[in-house]
Amino acid sequence: MQGRCSSPEYETFAKKATDAPKEKRRVGISTGNRVMHTQRTAAYDAKNRLGLPESLPLSWAAFVEAAKNGRALRQRLAEALRGAPEETRAAVNKFIEEQGYKAEAFEEVIAQLTAKEVK
Repeated sequence: MQGRCSSPEYETFAKKATDAPKEKRRVGISTGNRVMHTQRTAAYDAKNRLGLPESLPLSWAAFVEAAKNGRALRQRLAEALRGAPEETRAAVNKFIEEQGYKAEAFEEVIAQLTAKEVK
């Protein structure tokens, strides 16, 4: 079973999780767990501007928690960029977009910006 969900900030793709053994012949084994994919790959046409993890359990509570964490990351980034020159802001936005809005990209930029402030 598969499904899609979208808004201006995200587009997700959900399906049942499977474990494929590391053999020559691939056989999918269902775990029964449903997962939501938030990053675009060859298998999933998903989008994410919230800094959501690449996949998370398919439940409203997990999504709300991940979205809350993503919004907190965006807020931390906005605070770190406060007073930064426009070219820095543009470079940060380009980098995060190229990285697919992954939480790790937000964390990396925030760490670099706050390290510059400390010096």
